[in-house]
Amino acid sequence: MMARGWRRGWLFLGLVCSALASVQAADRASLQRGERMFMADCAACHSLKYLRYSRLQQDLDLSPEEVRRDLQRFGAKAEGPVISPMTPRIAGYAFGKLPPDLSLETAVRGPGWVRRYLGGFYLDPSAPQGWNNAVLQNAAMPDPFWRLQGIRANDGHGRPGGLLVPGQVAPRAFAGQLDDLVAFLSYAATPDVIQRRVLGPWVLAFLALFTALAWALKRVVWKDVKGSRGAT
Repeated sequence: MMARGWRRGWLFLGLVCSALASVQAADRASLQRGERMFMADCAACHSLKYLRYSRLQQDLDLSPEEVRRDLQRFGAKAEGPVISPMTPRIAGYAFGKLPPDLSLETAVRGPGWVRRYLGGFYLDPSAPQGWNNAVLQNAAMPDPFWRLQGIRANDGHGRPGGLLVPGQVAPRAFAGQLDDLVAFLSYAATPDVIQRRVLGPWVLAFLALFTALAWALKRVVWKDVKGSRGAT
């Protein structure tokens, strides 16, 4: 009976580890998509100064071709951080100020705020950039995703209204792209999250094994204790 219980325990533990590995693979695919979106639509203006290209390649399992593409695009080195090529002079002319570094944006404001901000742009001719945002009014940043999402009107209450110009992707697909981008920015704020998720199943396996051994030892010890009490 005990051998059967052990086999069931190991089978359950194997299923849990397999499920966790599947979740990790799905998360990594989401981060890879978010990284591509950031490099294509955000990295020209925003930096991730606390994140290095070499760390990106290692954590996100990027191919050498993908890393080389980004390095060539921004004139960076593999050991260097993700720095935008935009200079303060160009930024001042285009936006009035240098766009902020996004390394810790999700850590400071929270992923939910960043997600709502990125999806909250609408057309506003009275704003300096011609765009406004439902989360951060009079933001200096124009809508970076208007081609993907489409151009939305002002509903009259400082919120996005209906579509004036359709986007290149369906609304549900665009929402998934924003989720991937926010997931990548969350990773950029805490890159060790990948390592924690890799170590997590092994830690759980160790704790489960230790618990099983402690339970088996407890049964043996208390069996002897009860036997000695019965003898007296």
